[in-house]
Amino acid sequence: MTFKLLTVTALNFIVGLSVGLAQTPVQSADELASTATTPANNQAAAKLAAHPMTQPATQELTDKFAKIREQFLLVGLAAVAVTPETNAPLVAVGYRTSREQHAVSANDQWHIGSITKSMTATLAAILVKEQKLSFDMQLQAVWPEMPMHDSYKTVTLMELLSHRSGLTEDIAKTTNWNQRFFDKRPITAQRSEWAQEILATTPEHARGEYAYSNAGFVVAGALMEKVTGQSWEALMQEKLFTPLGMTRSGFGAPSKEAPWGHQTSFFSTKPMDPNATDSIADNPAAMGPAGTVHVSLADMAQFIRLQLGQFPDVLTRAQLAPLQQADLSKGDYHGGFVHLRRGWAKGVALHHSGSNTFWYATIWIAPEVGLGFFTATNSAGMLAPKALDAATVELLNSVQSKPAK
Repeated sequence: MTFKLLTVTALNFIVGLSVGLAQTPVQSADELASTATTPANNQAAAKLAAHPMTQPATQELTDKFAKIREQFLLVGLAAVAVTPETNAPLVAVGYRTSREQHAVSANDQWHIGSITKSMTATLAAILVKEQKLSFDMQLQAVWPEMPMHDSYKTVTLMELLSHRSGLTEDIAKTTNWNQRFFDKRPITAQRSEWAQEILATTPEHARGEYAYSNAGFVVAGALMEKVTGQSWEALMQEKLFTPLGMTRSGFGAPSKEAPWGHQTSFFSTKPMDPNATDSIADNPAAMGPAGTVHVSLADMAQFIRLQLGQFPDVLTRAQLAPLQQADLSKGDYHGGFVHLRRGWAKGVALHHSGSNTFWYATIWIAPEVGLGFFTATNSAGMLAPKALDAATVELLNSVQSKPAK
């Protein structure tokens, strides 16, 4: 059996940009929802208690991951596998920083970069379920007063979530890129202004043509904010994280007491202190819907379970279908996922990878067989994609009898 993984160029999913990064501190987004105990949280806790959870990985799997980390020169490496029958094994090897003072743990948080897009699309599906918006909602209906290029007026939410709006592939081409790293205004104001600027640009691609666009997801996030009156961050917390019990998920680079991302080159691996004032550890907060979420392994297992239909109170299989069922003759990216036919998945596997250039992560979900795999590293060098490819193969081998290649 051939287990193909990297059929999609990893660079297509990198959110971070190597030029134009101002040397200023990252500002945290405001208007974030509270994680205090609420009846909804209590309900989520009860749901989790009845649901298959996590367990430590076997020593054999841990040893294999340690070899992968060493072979591909990673600082830290972590993963989780979700299966229909067993608790999800968590594996974490290596260090929080290249200084090798603190080992990573299975409870640590990992930045997921553009995998955030699949969460933003899932949030949209929840809002569709609640009849607050629709996937065919047009931009001119949301912003009738906004001056925008005529070509964008009838672009739909699903086209934004599928990279088929015609918007630019290079979000850093928009003005004030450097200033966005330290913008202190309310996050909804930042995102609304950015969306207006993006929609005033001339299309770089024909509508319906695939062109990977972080700008499109910023606009999608601003659209949700306009319709609901809540920030994307607050919506993510209320509609996704809390119902799934994703208690260690958040936005931006993980805290200081967690793995740090690393700026990696041929000559050095520099840890990026999330609290430093002379460097940037993540993309601008307003770029959130395109790629600023961090998660724990257990939290990501819950998101995978949602995609496998195991949280029907959040989204049923039918409500997930608009994201998971794509016309592959029109391209393989649809609804926040890359859709790839794989033998091991007995059909289509949903895939995404993500990086802010300091972290690298991948996700694979196979709804037909109830499998899901998440891998992450805090050093996004050139070898990271191959390393996570190898790690995912080991995860698959650990849950099936016939080894994958």
